[in-house]
Amino acid sequence: MNQVNHISWVSCEPDAHYSPAVTT
Repeated sequence: MNQVNHISWVSCEPDAHYSPAVTT
């Protein structure tokens, strides 16, 4: 369940999750 929910929001902001510095 976690995996599905994880990709759910990650799809919206993948950069914020993988590289928060890129968002700044």
